[in-house]
Amino acid sequence: MLIFKKITALLTQLPGSNASKRVVYLTVTCSIVLAIFISAVETYSSYRASVSGVTQLHRNIEVIFSDLLSNGLWAMDSESSVAVLAGVSRLESIDRVELEWEGQPTIVSGTDPDKDDIHTAVALVRSVGERTQMLGTLHLYSSLSSISSSVFIQFWWLLLVNMLNSLLVTGFALYLFNRLYTVHVLHIAKYARNFEVQRKIRPLRLLRTQSPAGQSDELQELVDALNHVGVRVRSAHHLIADQNKQLAQLLDERSQSLDVANQKLLERSRLATIGAVVAMVAHELRNPLGAIKASLMMAKKHQQISTEDTDRALNRIESCVLRCDHTIEDLRILSRRKQLQFQKVEFGRWIEEQLKRQEIDADSLVVKTDLQNHVYIAIDTLTISQVFTNLIENSIQAIKRKYPTDDGDIFIRLYEHQNSACVEIYDNGEGFLVEDIERVFDPLYTTKPSGFGMGLALSLNLVEEHGGTLTLVPRKTGSGAVATLKLPLLAEGLEKGAVTSV
Repeated sequence: MLIFKKITALLTQLPGSNASKRVVYLTVTCSIVLAIFISAVETYSSYRASVSGVTQLHRNIEVIFSDLLSNGLWAMDSESSVAVLAGVSRLESIDRVELEWEGQPTIVSGTDPDKDDIHTAVALVRSVGERTQMLGTLHLYSSLSSISSSVFIQFWWLLLVNMLNSLLVTGFALYLFNRLYTVHVLHIAKYARNFEVQRKIRPLRLLRTQSPAGQSDELQELVDALNHVGVRVRSAHHLIADQNKQLAQLLDERSQSLDVANQKLLERSRLATIGAVVAMVAHELRNPLGAIKASLMMAKKHQQISTEDTDRALNRIESCVLRCDHTIEDLRILSRRKQLQFQKVEFGRWIEEQLKRQEIDADSLVVKTDLQNHVYIAIDTLTISQVFTNLIENSIQAIKRKYPTDDGDIFIRLYEHQNSACVEIYDNGEGFLVEDIERVFDPLYTTKPSGFGMGLALSLNLVEEHGGTLTLVPRKTGSGAVATLKLPLLAEGLEKGAVTSV
């Protein structure tokens, strides 16, 4: 036990991991136990061989004496018997010899053993004719104490030799194991600890010459598997990083879309509120304007003295009343909310009909068109007619503000683009500034000297209810503006409900 404790204390001071130390400890312990076992087996075998040798010696002596008596070579007198017994007692492993015979005293040779572990009684007989004569008895005594002492000493020598041999063999085996496996396992563990997904490192290689092609051991298979896992982990990391970027980008886009949707919802809420106020104001103003108009007609009918100044004043009052009444009617229609009644129309022909209904001064304005045929859409004709009229009137007013006396141009283009019917209205009026693009559709915002900025806001709301878009930007060349109206083609318009043909 003391040896084991010292070996354990020595092994704990060895460099390496706890697992390596446990392997060395178990190996050394097993080698010591094996050395003890081998020494014990060899000692026991030697002891049994020594005991068998003593027993065989007794048998040999018995055979020799039988031959001596049979051949008459021993006369069994006192002198010869003493000499024979003295010679026998000097044999190795024979401690004491006694000869008992009839009529003679017992002859003893050798020392008295402490313990007669082996005792053999040899009957001395001689054949006389057909008769056998009993001459005496020879007693052989042998003690195993000397054999035990020598075997005990032999055991310790064998233990020392076997232990040294086992330690040498174990040390050599551990050295080979360390060179062939432990060093590479520690190298693999270090590589695994230092592995970083985001840092590009070289593939793991064993600290030895590479095995020939087609030949590999367990360590090489482990290295190949670890390299394969590293490649897959990096690929998965890059894939996850890309997916995170896409998710972050999608989240930003959705957040922006949500902000835009919330902004549109707020705008629609404002428009609804403003529309309600406008409807109420239009209703409240219509009655006084009706009374003023009726009073004016009554004044003209009962006018007794007609002068140029009074006629001019009455006509001016009538013109202003008609203008206010027209404005109130437009606001009432634009602010009115009702269920849309979709109808199938051929958009180019419908635009031509709207232009014919529009009051355009052909002497001061030139209207040109480029309308694609067979463009079918589904719209609520009343609301889109108000939108179209509002856009044309804005262009006419912009042209008249810039060219009070000169001619102006309006160009209307219709074409299909990405499942939408696109209408572009160009004019060469005074236009507007680039910084006003984001505000042109705000309620109550206007760049005109008259009006209160509700037409475009309500028009945009009506177009969006049709699933379309409405934009207004300055022209890239020259002066003026471009209004672009996009409405879904008939295939998409059918989804909104029942459609009737016009």
